[in-house]
Amino acid sequence: METTGTWWQVDLGAPTDISAVNVRNYVDGTRFYTYQLLGSTDGTHYFVLGGKSNTNPATDAGDTARTEATVRYVKIIGLSNSANSSFHLTEVTVFARG
Repeated sequence: METTGTWWQVDLGAPTDISAVNVRNYVDGTRFYTYQLLGSTDGTHYFVLGGKSNTNPATDAGDTARTEATVRYVKIIGLSNSANSSFHLTEVTVFARG
């Protein structure tokens, strides 16, 4: 599990059963991003929910990681951007189960 890099995190306020997380990066038609998607119930110990390691360009629909997990925190660690050294998130949606 990657522990360094640019990161962003959301606190859902309480442990929540989730079914998916959609990550949307900046879209220009050619740029791709790689990242790791992590979850935690305590903000200290994280586990992998998903991520992106391929070179498919970012799309308006974003990337959806389907998962069945209970999390309070969702963290995205940006690993790369094919255009420059920044990591760009434009929207993150966490879907509750049920």
